[in-house]
Amino acid sequence: MRNKIFSGFLTFLLIASCCSAAVLAKEGDQTPELSALSSALGGKDVAIYVPFDDEAKDVSGHETLYTEGDLTYESGFFGKAVRVGHGYAGVEDYSVGMSSFSVMLFFKTSGVPSDPVLAATQNWDNSNNDGWVISLRSGDVRCAIGGAENYDDRFDTVGESYMNLPEDYKDRWVHVTFIVDRENKQVGFAYDFDQIHWKALPDSLGAVEFDGYDLCIGADGMGQYSPDAAIDEFILIKSALTQTDVDGMKAYYTAEAGTAETAPQAPAETDPQAPAETDPQAPAETDPQAPAETEPQAPTTGEGGIALLAFAVAAAAGVALTLRRR
Repeated sequence: MRNKIFSGFLTFLLIASCCSAAVLAKEGDQTPELSALSSALGGKDVAIYVPFDDEAKDVSGHETLYTEGDLTYESGFFGKAVRVGHGYAGVEDYSVGMSSFSVMLFFKTSGVPSDPVLAATQNWDNSNNDGWVISLRSGDVRCAIGGAENYDDRFDTVGESYMNLPEDYKDRWVHVTFIVDRENKQVGFAYDFDQIHWKALPDSLGAVEFDGYDLCIGADGMGQYSPDAAIDEFILIKSALTQTDVDGMKAYYTAEAGTAETAPQAPAETDPQAPAETDPQAPAETDPQAPAETEPQAPTTGEGGIALLAFAVAAAAGVALTLRRR
């Protein structure tokens, strides 16, 4: 009887420690390796990846960023995020030329006046200036591409209902995906890895390079219009993402959907988990199970029981330390 009670106690400790680890895999957890991101994108070329972990650095190694003004760092979706509003980060004279490209990022804000800029190469004084822009407004995100001969021939999402921000967007991480598909002459947008909404790219922009000024994160291409917001996980890919790619990134960031084929997982120690409200599941290899074949067995000797208890207590202590750290 005593052995059965002891075995049940150990099972409780082990399951509790594993479940606690899963819950902790949310805002502020360690940023996964670049290889995990590349895998989630199906091997697509990541041209720029800035996780903003206490610095504005392209960890893909392709570009060198500069910073202007006062940037601070705070808890991000993964690791840290950058707080803009009084500063921004940029890549000098960045060019996408005539190629398709996609931009992804997380932002968090309590609300903004007017229409400051999350990322851009365009001078936002006029939405038909050369380049592109992702602008944050009080009720929506606005994307524009300029360079047309006439103002009315520019690309602009203003007035499109699918650009309306989620009702609960304030003070939580919101993900945006902006896709310029030159081959299929369309521009796509999605919130929080949801369905991509497509809008035709005007013929007037068919032969225009979408390069303006510097590529700036947290400002327009001139370093203006910085929003009161935090930004994390800035990614630029020199190709047009598909719905399959966006679904794969949802699995990467939330670790909740798909099979091994559609939801590539990072190594266990860096596997990203979603915020607690999405109730992500731990990877199969660490997910605590209750079947009898995996339930810890009662020790046959006092020494074995003590050793197993020490292991369980150490695991629980590790979780407690993690809780104190966060």
